[in-house]
Amino acid sequence: MQCGLKSYIMHTLMLLLVIVSSLFITSSASAVVPMKSNRIILEGSNWLGGAGVAVYSNDGTYSSNDNDNHYIALNGIAYKTGYRWQCVELVYRLYLSKGWIPLPSNPNNFSWRAPTGAYEMFDNAPANLSRSPQGQIDAIGPGDVLVLSNGGNGHVAVVDHVSGNTVRTVNQNLLINSDQTIQNITWDKANRRVNWSGFTTVGIVHAPGSTSNRSQPFIGTPADGNVVENITPGAGGHYYVAAGGVLF
Repeated sequence: MQCGLKSYIMHTLMLLLVIVSSLFITSSASAVVPMKSNRIILEGSNWLGGAGVAVYSNDGTYSSNDNDNHYIALNGIAYKTGYRWQCVELVYRLYLSKGWIPLPSNPNNFSWRAPTGAYEMFDNAPANLSRSPQGQIDAIGPGDVLVLSNGGNGHVAVVDHVSGNTVRTVNQNLLINSDQTIQNITWDKANRRVNWSGFTTVGIVHAPGSTSNRSQPFIGTPADGNVVENITPGAGGHYYVAAGGVLF
């Protein structure tokens, strides 16, 4: 009887151990965030006059797993661009791949940092880029970066096109559960401000080539057949068509 009791107790303990182990494994598995896919939701050829980079879906999740870092090859070296697919990753990948900012000495570091949130990209912009804080935004052009805060991580968006007081932006990870990439916002030229509902604008970081006397400086040449609108303050709008690498 004593042996039977002892056997029963040991059997019960083993059963409890199996149950607890099973719960632990199930809990650990459910906490693992799956790796992001590389699903393109906007081709680079479809924005920035055909000179953009691919915009990817965030798959409805956020991941800070080091295995989810993205890299691009430049001069035969793999440079880290950040976590797939955050808004800051798009900006950094665009500027790095275009040669608009210096390459970091260490390819695993960043030459344009946002340590805790996207809103930091304004203050941490590389020295070769000019900036216009909210209330002093006199010029906006393709490739410029709009930096926003919201009491949290904030957001960054790339300017694709400007028409009058409407600024068309391209975004990665604009909404956590949406593949939306395009957002139009209003440029209050009189007060030199850009307004985006739900955010506070920190300012604009200007792409190389942006100038203060043109509301839409053009960067690069679009693919043949594309129509480009250029708006010069006081002179109205002008339309050009690309053919043979030249605008007509």
